[in-house]
Amino acid sequence: MVGDGSLLMHGMEIRTAVRYRLPIVITVVNNSALGNVYLRALHESPEAVRVAEIPTQDWAAFSRSLGGDGVVVEHPADLPSAFERAFAAKDRPFVVDLEHPEPAVHVEALAVVVPAVVAVDDAVGGGLLDVDRFPSSGFPL
Repeated sequence: MVGDGSLLMHGMEIRTAVRYRLPIVITVVNNSALGNVYLRALHESPEAVRVAEIPTQDWAAFSRSLGGDGVVVEHPADLPSAFERAFAAKDRPFVVDLEHPEPAVHVEALAVVVPAVVAVDDAVGGGLLDVDRFPSSGFPL
């Protein structure tokens, strides 16, 4: 799990994963902000906050442009199918882009971590992807 600011700095590593046919699942919290910088800037001034905000990117499309694959997830109910697709990609990296309309949502609030060793069926059936705990309006803040 990474933030969108991190992918701005290190996203080209997706191309390396494509080159070596690595089936890596990258979950990105796409909240249009440099999270750590944004949270610190909140204590400074509105001008400082604006400096930490970044344009929203379509990281799934970015991955596809490099030869990987990906999906944008806007609603928690779509997480199980997104991870099913992600774990089915056996020969390329896959980006699960957690799109969120609010800047700098705390990463912990969106942290839905599915260890690579857990089968998707077990994750969904076993409650790791318990989408019922999220509000119907989207990811929790």
